[in-house]
Formats: sequence, structure tokens, C-alpha cells
Amino acid sequence: MPYELPEDERAAGCVPGLLEMEAKIRAAQCGAALTILRGACMRSATLSHSTTKAHTLIEQLGERVAASAKKYRKGYDGLVALKGKDFAPHFRELRDDDIRLDGDNGESDTAARKKLAMLGSGRGACAPRNAPGQSKRLMSWIWTVKASSGDEEKDLHDSVRVEWSRAKARKTRWQEEVKLLEEEMRRTLRYLEWQALWWESRQDARTEAPSDLRAGLRAYALKQAWVHRRIRDFFKSQWEGPAVNLDTVLERADLVGLLAQP
Repeated sequence: MPYELPEDERAAGCVPGLLEMEAKIRAAQCGAALTILRGACMRSATLSHSTTKAHTLIEQLGERVAASAKKYRKGYDGLVALKGKDFAPHFRELRDDDIRLDGDNGESDTAARKKLAMLGSGRGACAPRNAPGQSKRLMSWIWTVKASSGDEEKDLHDSVRVEWSRAKARKTRWQEEVKLLEEEMRRTLRYLEWQALWWESRQDARTEAPSDLRAGLRAYALKQAWVHRRIRDFFKSQWEGPAVNLDTVLERADLVGLLAQP
């Protein structure tokens, strides 16, 4: 093919108009490959949480995705070699992490509801520190390229609407999780302060005890009150940073004022 020839040989050996014709063919090849690729991604995403009976179909879709990606990359390489990247700027280099639907690696709605229900029970598992979150993911560029046909355009719009709805549901769920965590933080601080006050109220509870014993009990009670307030202050200092971050992300200002309360 002309694109496989060196540039000087293409200029000397190709008839006029041949390069433009192949460039159009390569652009059409990229568009057709993206159509198949996106369709396979959508089908694969709907089957990702299905039973093992769909395992064979998922494998077939994976093979179709790989073949479409290979076809697109070949067409894109030819297009860039012939006309450069500016000829069809809506087409880009296809990387492996571009081949995804936004919800591919997200947790199912059932799993999310279970995790949300466990937040207030103390049984929830902690996420790994600095683990990548869904809120920082961006939509892959393959879903922003105009579809090559009316039917595919409708399917593409439907898939984007579904992903938008799922993203909106995730945002609402995250906001609810933040509210629950804020309430747990508030209750923890209030409980520690209550414990400190309780110990202070116990410092003179044994009025009938000998003076030396009363002095020891009083010292112990005051020490416990001091310990609980130190724990409270430590928690406040640890939580103020994440609280400010959440306040910025979610545009909420109530948590900072909450942590400022004794």
C-alpha cells in the first residue's frame, strides 16, 4: 500500500490522487473499526456482572474488541503516514486504556448498596490508601467521536446516557457516604468529650474512702479525662485535612465548622 512506502517513493511512484484516495479509505477504516469496537465494549459491559454462562460470549466479544483495535491502529498508522495527524484530528492514537466503557471497572449497584449499609455498623472494609477512584476517571475519547451511521449514533447516545445516569448515581451515593462519615466523626468527638466529663465527675465519687485512696482515685480519674481529650484532639487534627478536601470537592462548608466545636 502507498502508506507503507517511504515518502520520496510515494511522491515519485504514485499516480496523482492515489494518496488522497487511500487517506479517505483509511479514515473510513478507522470509523468502521471504532463502530465495531464501541459496540463490543457496550455488549461486554452489560455482561461483565452476568453468570458464568456468558463466559464464552464475553471471550468472543474480547476477541472482537482486539481485532477491531488492531484494524483501527493499522488504519490510523496509514492515515498519519499519508496526511499527518491534522487531516482527521477526531481520530487519535488508540491505547489499551482507551478501550473501555466508563462503568467497566465500577462496582455493581448491589455491592455499592451493601457497602453503604455497612458504613454505620463498623463492619465496612477500608479502601487501600491512595487507590485510584472513579471520581477522577475521564470518559475515553472513543465515545466522543461521531458515529458512522444513524443507528450507531442512537446506540452511542443511549450508552452515554446510561453512563451519565450511573455517574450521577455514584455522585449521590458518595455524597451520602460523606454525610454518614461526617456524622460518625461528630459522634466520635462528642463521645470522647462526654467520656472526659464523665471521668471528671468521678474524681470525688468515693467520699467515704481514706484520704490517700481518694487522692489516688482522683488522680486516676483526671488522667483518664486528660487521655480522652488528647485522643479527641488527635482525631480532630487528623480529620481537619480530609474535611477541608471534601469541602472543596463537594462545595460544602459545614464539616469545618463541625470539627471546630468542642
